[in-house]
Amino acid sequence: MGATMRTGSAARAGHGRAPLGALSGIAFIIVLIVGAFGAPMPPQPGDAPEAIRAYYVEHASAVRFGVFTQALAAALFLVFVCWLARALSRSGRPGIAPQATLGAGVLVLAATLAGMAAFGTLGFGVAESGDPTLVRALFDLGNMALNVGDFMLAVLVGVPSVVALREGVLPRWVALFGLVVTAGWTVAGISILVREGALAGPSGPYGTAVLLAFLLWVVATSVALFLRDRRAARLGADAERG
Repeated sequence: MGATMRTGSAARAGHGRAPLGALSGIAFIIVLIVGAFGAPMPPQPGDAPEAIRAYYVEHASAVRFGVFTQALAAALFLVFVCWLARALSRSGRPGIAPQATLGAGVLVLAATLAGMAAFGTLGFGVAESGDPTLVRALFDLGNMALNVGDFMLAVLVGVPSVVALREGVLPRWVALFGLVVTAGWTVAGISILVREGALAGPSGPYGTAVLLAFLLWVVATSVALFLRDRRAARLGADAERG
């Protein structure tokens, strides 16, 4: 009897944590938005070094705050990715989907944090040095780090979407929207080869549009996982009472 009670308590505790884990994606977006409003639109890859330097000198405090919020958002995003991988592992035939999703998420975070570190370095006084070569190098490094993560973002969204279509882990419309976002991130990866125009840079018109679509997918996926875990919690509670 004591073992049964302990098992039931552990199950209830697990169900209680599950919705919080699923909603970490929404918390990630909230923190990301707070940081985004801290500074105006950053320079583009085709801008002159002096314009880039002026931006990071004038908005140094906002840039540092943005790096802080990005680091906090990254921790929340990692939790979201872990819960998404967990949901995939509990589907009927996940294959290597959970591992691929988790691995892609970790690589996305590594690339993003590397890019933010480069931008943050500019905001921590390097831009004030006035060395145009160093300013350009750090700025290009930050953009390139973000761009190389685009293909990993395509994997992160694409793998769960394919599994969801087959196993029903997520609603069908979320899975289909995820495939659209996957295509968007794949095309965004081409911006590595482009220096000017709508495709250039992670914060250019195209990159911003894909990012917004991705954030909508994160919201939809978080809500779907939340509802899924709530249903599982109710079924578990009913089974214990029965």
